[in-house]
Amino acid sequence: MNSYRHKLFRRILNRNLICMTIPYALILLAVFFLMFQISGMEDYSVYKTESYKEALEEYAAGRMNFEFPVSDIYYTGFDYMEGNQIKGRYFYTLGDTNMQLFLLDKKTSEQILKDGNKTITLKCKITQDELTTGYIEEEYADGLGIDYSDINGYISPFLFSAVAYPAIMIPLVRLLLLISAVLFAILLIYTIAALFLPVMNPEMFKFRKYGKLASLVKELDQEMEERMLYRQSPYIVTENYLVIALISRIDIIPLWDVRMLTKHTEKKRRFPRGERISYRLTVTNHDETFFECDFSEEEVIDDVIDYIRFRDEHTEKENEPVEE
Repeated sequence: MNSYRHKLFRRILNRNLICMTIPYALILLAVFFLMFQISGMEDYSVYKTESYKEALEEYAAGRMNFEFPVSDIYYTGFDYMEGNQIKGRYFYTLGDTNMQLFLLDKKTSEQILKDGNKTITLKCKITQDELTTGYIEEEYADGLGIDYSDINGYISPFLFSAVAYPAIMIPLVRLLLLISAVLFAILLIYTIAALFLPVMNPEMFKFRKYGKLASLVKELDQEMEERMLYRQSPYIVTENYLVIALISRIDIIPLWDVRMLTKHTEKKRRFPRGERISYRLTVTNHDETFFECDFSEEEVIDDVIDYIRFRDEHTEKENEPVEE
């Protein structure tokens, strides 16, 4: 069995596979570590507590998003408006020494107004909003006909806001973290498998028209080991194939199907170096399909054409009938 060192075509496949995998792997790792860093930020972290009072204690330690059960909350009569639309409603619950306000989204507030004071789980962001709490205190004082100073400070300056809670960003960050980790694992497993099983290499899928991929890989390894006529990277001519092994792609042209070779010279403008001469090889097959490839050096394209023609002449001589 030939060693891997002698399997040139397989080495070319693996080189391209690794070069293709590295950018995707780096992108997935960058997304994973970015989402990991963001998920650790307090703005996108959520903490479960047993009550809103415990959440207030945690807020003093720098945390801001909480999930907790609450019951016995009542509608204040005040709504949160954006333009002419109601986006939320203010609710309150009575503590031992003060009143605590909750700004709930429209859907949750309608559920509470419909079902009554059942225990529900809230996801809220704590903000310090003395302007809102002071305004509600003033309105209550006017409504009750008492002096504002008698209830000033009774409503807690901290507001539990379900409207300000990042309900989309927190699960989105977690989802992107999970997706990037899963995709990286799939990419790693697929790459390892394709390194050992060349038929799984994406480069090979377009060559199914030439028959079984495993047989084609084996044949090309043998061609490059035993029947190579010319090699000038990335161009390889064997007795039966022209292989163009670029980093970006691999092309395989069976030479037994070639009817005509045509060489063209083109001038291409490339900023900022001005015009540059490029040489194009057109390979036309017997079924009138064709393949085109550009060369930067005329000497290389001439060598490729010469070796293909040499191969054709050599094959014709071998096929000539022997006179007895």
